[in-house]
Amino acid sequence: MKKIILLSVFLVFSGILCGCAANRITPAPGAPEQSVQQYVQQHWQAIAAPHPVPCETRWRRTKEESEKEFGEYRNIFKKYAPYILDEYAAIDQALNWRSGTALRLSFFGRDEKAALKQKKQGSGHECTSWAVLPDKAADNQLLLHKNRDTGIKKSVIVHRMHPGKYAYIGLCDIGLLDITMGMNSVGLAITMNSGDRSDVRSNPSGLDTTQIGRILLENCSTAGEAVALLERMIKDRAYNHGTAGSIWMIADKDCVYTVEHDALRFAYQQTVSGCAVRANTWILPEMLPYSRKSAKGSANSRWRERAVLNTLFDYGKQHTRPVTPEIMAQAARITLIPEAKEQLPPCARHTVSGATFSIDREFPADLSIVYAAAGHPDYTFFIPVPVTVDELPAELLDQTHSQKVYQRQAAKKKALPDRKRTEIEARLNARCRAAREKARQLLKRDFSTENRLKARKIMNRAFKENWQTIQENL
Repeated sequence: MKKIILLSVFLVFSGILCGCAANRITPAPGAPEQSVQQYVQQHWQAIAAPHPVPCETRWRRTKEESEKEFGEYRNIFKKYAPYILDEYAAIDQALNWRSGTALRLSFFGRDEKAALKQKKQGSGHECTSWAVLPDKAADNQLLLHKNRDTGIKKSVIVHRMHPGKYAYIGLCDIGLLDITMGMNSVGLAITMNSGDRSDVRSNPSGLDTTQIGRILLENCSTAGEAVALLERMIKDRAYNHGTAGSIWMIADKDCVYTVEHDALRFAYQQTVSGCAVRANTWILPEMLPYSRKSAKGSANSRWRERAVLNTLFDYGKQHTRPVTPEIMAQAARITLIPEAKEQLPPCARHTVSGATFSIDREFPADLSIVYAAAGHPDYTFFIPVPVTVDELPAELLDQTHSQKVYQRQAAKKKALPDRKRTEIEARLNARCRAAREKARQLLKRDFSTENRLKARKIMNRAFKENWQTIQENL
């Protein structure tokens, strides 16, 4: 079964990095596309897996029950993202596998035994997300951040995809499917956290939150549009998350929506100024009556939320200071809550990645940036990645970079002292900001296809220089 899970991960990982769908739209022109065949050739050795043997049943299911659930799973893709089925078919063809193998592995590889093992070990699912709106953020940006926690540590990658309508950059825990957070090519950003347990169970044939998040990014251009599609999918029983609900933060250049739901109920709150922060506890009055979370669990979530706010706004001493990506990184690296040392901090031993999505309000499709930590934030850099980046280094795509981060974490050895790391990140961010402002002036003069391509080159050059700096200092 372990081999099957690894193969499922490889297949889904392959699918999300390739573009094989029709009707693509690339708002910022010039981005290269990569076929399934090219991806397999480039990364097969890094992912290394034997030829698969398709599963016949799911855990605690008969063959008939398993096939019925698999059919429902396939039909959800047909309804909401048929191009993903095309991706799986292309993977089968690229690897000379029997038709349907990739899709079957994506479904049967979601083994419930792994979830139970993780629960026994201590789930570690204590993700924390927060948003700072433009009136409180520097440079007229909207900032959205997530720290990703998981009990079973896997490699994390940063990737760019060209399926659906919109390409996007995201972070992915290899042990899961698709993305755990991401921003698309028109400046829509999405994070998701586990929510409270409730009295209803979701559909075992439904899609994981990571798969749903991918579909939202690929098909929506505004936060309101994404919330509407998410609600439609929940009401259509296309959601699989056991008895736990979810919490989403969905942002565009103008606002952030905080969504809380279980398998039946759905509520949201729109924020247009100030900030919003969520750990793993519902707070909307429409959802609170259905929560089965303990008071202790809720208290821990609220402590993490408070710790983030205290760091962002310096314990209330500087209400007016603009929040920068550097300050977001400080909040992402909170490893101890001084007022409650026994509580789990936002950056705990289970934290495997983090990212701040900086949505540019003037040119969101051209100048937005992802500040990505591909690994435990306290043991690596936040790398500024323009949403228009032409090509990501192989080390980010084939898990080489994140494996180094995990090894340093296991050895309890940071790449650099905090002060040196801060200096280097400031240098990376300054170079990225300078490139963005140079590109901004170009686009202000003439928002033409030619100038958008020039702006892309400016941003891409800064990214390549930053990556060289990171390589020299890791």
